Amino acid sequence: MPSSFLSVLLLALVVVLPVAFGQEKPVLPLKYNGGALLTGNVDVAILWYGSVTKTQKNKILAFLKSINAMGGPQPSVATWWQVVQGYQTFANKPTGPIKLNIVNQKDDTGYSQGRVLVKDMIENLITAATGGNPSILTIIVASDGVSVQDMCAGSCWQHGSIEINEKPFPYVAVGNPEKECPICAWPFVKDIHTPKAPLLRPPSANIGVDAMVMSLAAGLAGAVTNPYEDGFTAVYKGNDIDASAVCKGIFGSGAAPGIPGKFLIDKKFGGAFNAYGIGYFGHQVAETPAIKPAKVFRPPGGGNTFAALMPVPVWTRAPNHHISRVNSQHPDR
Repeated sequence: MPSSFLSVLLLALVVVLPVAFGQEKPVLPLKYNGGALLTGNVDVAILWYGSVTKTQKNKILAFLKSINAMGGPQPSVATWWQVVQGYQTFANKPTGPIKLNIVNQKDDTGYSQGRVLVKDMIENLITAATGGNPSILTIIVASDGVSVQDMCAGSCWQHGSIEINEKPFPYVAVGNPEKECPICAWPFVKDIHTPKAPLLRPPSANIGVDAMVMSLAAGLAGAVTNPYEDGFTAVYKGNDIDASAVCKGIFGSGAAPGIPGKFLIDKKFGGAFNAYGIGYFGHQVAETPAIKPAKVFRPPGGGNTFAALMPVPVWTRAPNHHISRVNSQHPDR
């Protein structure tokens, strides 16, 4: 693809990504436990569960395509993903790009497993999406009105592996939190802990899908660096957590409890973002100082980054933006 064409595509996608800065908000140290990571070419199957809309699908697919789309304006989703790839070095694994290849998409508009997804039901969805191939990473995207196990109980996404026929199948599951778990749409919604804090405007003006992209980004980062629960982890309140949870809720320099930090603002539409991608939006990521790869995602305000992502508005030309700061809120910040 010509570089000029790619640059135009990249200008069409901007997003908000959480980013952690150790000097302002200490983060937990990560430990490598010796297990397998997802590396190289990673085949992905997507299971659209329930009434996931075409617009939501397009935005999620645009984010996934942005992961391996190099070039264009910075900071970008692809440079954020390079930080995730950097974990290979610290695990003494062969280094190189981790490319996500979408090999299958399947719709389950009939809610075959009901509207409350627990692990036993997720197992059936994984089998349907992968055809029984354990080398495929399953992404389950649940629509509005579907509850996913453990959502809103300390996590806004779920990832791990489920043993099927004595083989582990890695997966990531996200839902639309707008009604089921609104706090997972922070900083686009209010938090009871800081009710007077101003809100960020969703980059795509769709709170639900913007939050789904944020959660998917965090889930993917966790799935790649800790697919089978023996990769990179940290200990928090006596429980193991992975890299995607270490710096949750940090979007730029100056972040603090209830304050996501600096980010870029689209002056025309008012959407907040801190990364560019292709197609629809950009994303928000959180940094962990535990890794210092040669190439790092640099969000507004500078610094290294890692974590979860968020979408923003469509660009047809170079965006008109400025750096701003907002006070906001989220539990356990």
